[in-house]
Amino acid sequence: MQFLPLGFWGYRYDEGIGKEYAMKIDRTIKDIGQPTVICGDFSGEFTDFRPSLTMDSLNERAFIDCLPQDTRTCPTTDGLIHRNDHIYCTKGYFKVVKAAVLETPTDHYLCVVTLETIDDIQPLI
Repeated sequence: MQFLPLGFWGYRYDEGIGKEYAMKIDRTIKDIGQPTVICGDFSGEFTDFRPSLTMDSLNERAFIDCLPQDTRTCPTTDGLIHRNDHIYCTKGYFKVVKAAVLETPTDHYLCVVTLETIDDIQPLI
């Protein structure tokens, strides 16, 4: 999942066609079955997108962020921790065994998570 820099095309996420697009992203998250893993660049730095609607949907559906909270996921020059990238999994279905962000010479670092299913979940058949 990646949010597009709609401003390059003259659109905004908070009005018109951009808002419709944001609502579709939100509906997609709400309609996803479980168990689920969602990986994405939720960057708002280069767009006018503020992912509050999407974050509310993730919280409402009981997704947890698997990556370490105090780790930046992309290089910065301002010294702040920027966490644009996330790996979310459905709470109650998965256990995070290992999570890491590996620094690479790229615009986003490599985010890696090892998940195990929780033994007492029922099959979705």
